[in-house]
Amino acid sequence: MMAIFRRFMFVVCIAFVSALLGAVFNHGLNLSISLQNQFYLFSLLLPAVLYATFWSELKVGQSVSNSHKTINEKKAISSMLNGFLTVPLTWMSHLGGASVGREGVAILLGRSVSSLVSGLAWFKNDKLTELFVMRCGAAAGFAAVFGTPFSAVVFAFEALSQKSFKDSSCELTKFKTFGNIFFVAGCSFLAHVFAKNIFGVSHSTLSAKNPDVSIHLIFFLCMLSVFFIILSKIHKLIIGFMREKMELLMSKSKFSVFVLSFLFGLVLCVPQLQLYKNLGLNFVDHFFGDGANYLQIGYLDWLSKWTLTLVSVVFGYKGGEVTPLLAIGSLLSFSLSSAFPWMTQSIAVAGYSGMFAAVFRVPIVGAVLAIESFGLRGWSGAVVCLFLLIFMRLSNFYLHREEI
Repeated sequence: MMAIFRRFMFVVCIAFVSALLGAVFNHGLNLSISLQNQFYLFSLLLPAVLYATFWSELKVGQSVSNSHKTINEKKAISSMLNGFLTVPLTWMSHLGGASVGREGVAILLGRSVSSLVSGLAWFKNDKLTELFVMRCGAAAGFAAVFGTPFSAVVFAFEALSQKSFKDSSCELTKFKTFGNIFFVAGCSFLAHVFAKNIFGVSHSTLSAKNPDVSIHLIFFLCMLSVFFIILSKIHKLIIGFMREKMELLMSKSKFSVFVLSFLFGLVLCVPQLQLYKNLGLNFVDHFFGDGANYLQIGYLDWLSKWTLTLVSVVFGYKGGEVTPLLAIGSLLSFSLSSAFPWMTQSIAVAGYSGMFAAVFRVPIVGAVLAIESFGLRGWSGAVVCLFLLIFMRLSNFYLHREEI
């Protein structure tokens, strides 16, 4: 009984701290984006942001390596410290206008909080597995930052599998695994409640029209899922290739990398590119928010946003790429929907969850996210993710999905 009570307190602690830090992060993020929108010349600070990122990671690595800890302890401490550092580095990235997201903070910060709490003497007696601790933190962080607790729970189990952890102690019985679902879900929903009702975190309300079901639309959604799989492979290949070149250039001439980042900042100062900076929520609001139809959307806007996101991620600016992918998927689906002009918004819903689900190999999360964000009117997004799940399993992609 005491063990269950300790786990309950473990869940409450993680949820509360994640909600608090998530609220601080969200408020700081809104301020950074607001300043960037007012003073676009902040983009010229991107080389300084890049230097701060490399310098902080280097200092953390050096301080941890010099400590008298075991290898596993050093890895855990380094991961935890980098998770907390992600918050200010993501603020700085958005202040510079980099096209990055916020899930990097949601996941890494949640993991760091969970690791820190699990290391307290009162919880050490429970011998919590690394997998369980990471799932609790990921779910709490995701829910606190994104405001989607159902998707956060599914994400914690779909993205963080036992295959991610080589420790045999992670292999749990079915009873324990079933019981842990409730604790992970508790972290997610409590973090969401705390963030919303105590710390005042608010999220945009999304809405979509309810489309008529037709065989033509189902066929289009099927083809769209195939296109997303192909584009996700291209996305990963480009990032892998560009990162390899960037690491090689960094090892030979760090100065050249900072010059390139300055040139990237100059490009972001071009007035025509202001729409494609930061999270991309302006496009999401265009399709699904109260300010719908206030932008002039072009058929190549998805390519512009995608390009800036690729470059931002390759340079190493913190924040992740999930939120930009939500916007890119919506824009891309809109561009491909000329055959169904009366269903533009419904097809954009399919892209909203489909592109993200394809890139990160989490189709179940994508389906839940579509329904949680739009209600039953998000069925087109769920259908696309269902096709993704089928095709990924058939092609064996699902077994080798991207681990976050």
